[in-house]
Amino acid sequence: MSAAFQYSEALFAEETGLSRGEAKYHRDQILKEGVDWKKERGEVVLSASAIKRVWRVLQGRPAPFELSRCLVSVIGHKNGADKKNDASILLGSSARPIPRKMKVLMAALNPRVVRAVDQHGDNHLVWVGSNSNFVHGDLIDVVPHDTQPPFWRFIGPMPRDRRRVRQ
Repeated sequence: MSAAFQYSEALFAEETGLSRGEAKYHRDQILKEGVDWKKERGEVVLSASAIKRVWRVLQGRPAPFELSRCLVSVIGHKNGADKKNDASILLGSSARPIPRKMKVLMAALNPRVVRAVDQHGDNHLVWVGSNSNFVHGDLIDVVPHDTQPPFWRFIGPMPRDRRRVRQ
């Protein structure tokens, strides 16, 4: 990402209370593509001069806001997707969440998912890749999924055989 384009239009709209449609309208009417804004990794990013120009047009209509909250994250995620699961913040840093242990209840209808229960008794869907070798009672390590909020992601070695003897 170039230093000139460092502000997210989506975050700017959220911070100023504009709808996404209003933000797009102002972008189309008063900003120039390549000079004031551009698309980068599927997101519209604005320059500082573009922010000033839109602010002037709005004439301070929205309440004052914190511009630093509109900065685009420097760390890119897989396929440009942002972190959408806030559970990782509760478990550790967003860059490296702390794994949790869950117990497999059953394989879901989706062949890539199992239903598991955590130590508090809450049911969760866990993305495992292939659920063919998981059986009821397996203890698995999971972390919040990066891009799919309702899912957790299995980490660790895949079970080799569903007829194995549990320890």
